[in-house]
Amino acid sequence: AAGIVLLAAAPLSPSLQTLRVGENALSPGEDSARALSALVRSCAALTCLDLSEAKLRPGFAILFETLAHSPALRDVDLSQCSLGEEGAREVAGLIRTSRSLAAVKLARNDFSGGAAAHIAGAAADNPYMELLALDISRNPIGEGGCAALCDLLLAPNCVLQTLDVSEAQLFSSGCTVLMGALSHNATIRTLLLSSNAIGPQGGTAIAEAL
Repeated sequence: AAGIVLLAAAPLSPSLQTLRVGENALSPGEDSARALSALVRSCAALTCLDLSEAKLRPGFAILFETLAHSPALRDVDLSQCSLGEEGAREVAGLIRTSRSLAAVKLARNDFSGGAAAHIAGAAADNPYMELLALDISRNPIGEGGCAALCDLLLAPNCVLQTLDVSEAQLFSSGCTVLMGALSHNATIRTLLLSSNAIGPQGGTAIAEAL
């Protein structure tokens, strides 16, 4: 945690917009969390934060609360942060509260269908945030997670343009349901489905939806 604590104490420019501190072996617990939180609070103009591969669990609830109230933050990368189920609830809290987030990257966090449901439900519940891109790839969300994402796509306030569900353990039935939801969604421009077992039935559903 020493490096993050020192960075947080440094006189960073208040106009800093992009901060990448990913791929660092942050110490678990409140010291690192509080240091990162202080760092984010000191950068009022911060729009892009990359914490990928930072291994944020456990003890980082305070950081998610800070991110939720960061006024300019639009893009946050939490890929490969070892978030798991408990972390998914904290991400959901961030998404439910934020009024500025537009892109959230959550690849490789061992999220189940239930975790995906927390996240998708939070996005659907927030009428003040315009989430344009969601990357939940390489998480085993399965059919349950797919159903939750369908509910998000059908939500009245959904403005999602990019959805990445690559390598998410989706099968033909889930793909068919997802394509059905997309037929009633006018905002999606990019859908990433690679490395799923969608089969011929799923392929047919995609062809019919195009």
